[in-house]
Amino acid sequence: MTEPIVTDPVRAQKADTVTVPGVFGYCFSLAGVMAACGICLFSRTPVVIERPAILLLASLFVLVCFGSDATRMLQKITCFYLVAVPVNELASQNFQVPLLSGVTVSDTVIVLLLCAAGFFLGRANSHNNVPGQDKKELLGAWIVALGIIIMHMALLAVVLKKFYGYGYEHDLKVLGSLCLYLLLFVFMWEKLANLRFRRAAALVLAGFYCAKTVFWG
Repeated sequence: MTEPIVTDPVRAQKADTVTVPGVFGYCFSLAGVMAACGICLFSRTPVVIERPAILLLASLFVLVCFGSDATRMLQKITCFYLVAVPVNELASQNFQVPLLSGVTVSDTVIVLLLCAAGFFLGRANSHNNVPGQDKKELLGAWIVALGIIIMHMALLAVVLKKFYGYGYEHDLKVLGSLCLYLLLFVFMWEKLANLRFRRAAALVLAGFYCAKTVFWG
C-alpha cells in the first residue's frame, strides 16, 4: 500500500522531518542576522541608516502571518532586504585578523560565515535539498545582473580606459556588492521560507531598527 501524496504545501511543510543539523542550521543563520545588527549598533565607526522607522514598520509586516502565497513571497523579499541593509553598511568596514599582522577583512565576513554554516548544515536535512522554483528564477535574475555588470566593465575597459584613462573602477565596487548580495541570497533564501525562522529574524530586525530609530536615529 503506497502512502498518499501530500499536495497541500502547509501539510507538506509539517510532514518535513527536521534533523538536528537542520535545527543548528537555522540557529547559525539567525546568528548571522544578529551579528549583522549587533556589529552595526556597536561598530567603531557610526553606521547611518536612512529612515529606520520605515524599515521598522517593514519588519513588523514580516511578523504578520498571511495565507496568500503572493504575500508570503513579499514577506520573504522584504525580510531579505532588511537583512541586506546592515550587511551593506558593514561592507566598507574592516577588522584586523588576529595573528596576521597587516591583514584586514571586511566585517561582512563574520555574517557570511555564520550564514554559510547555517546553509551547509541545512543541506544535511535531505528533505530540503531541492531548491524551490522561486529560488531558481531569482538566481537566474542574479546571473543576468552579474552578466550585465561584467559586460559593462569590459566595454569601459576597452573604450574609456583607452581614450580617457579611466573607466571601470566604480563598476568593480558594484560588482563586489552584487556578489555579496548574491552570496547572502544563496545562504538565506531557503531559510526565509520557514515561518518561524522568518519571524525570529523579523524580531531581531525590528529590535535593531527600533534601536536605530530611538537611540541612534
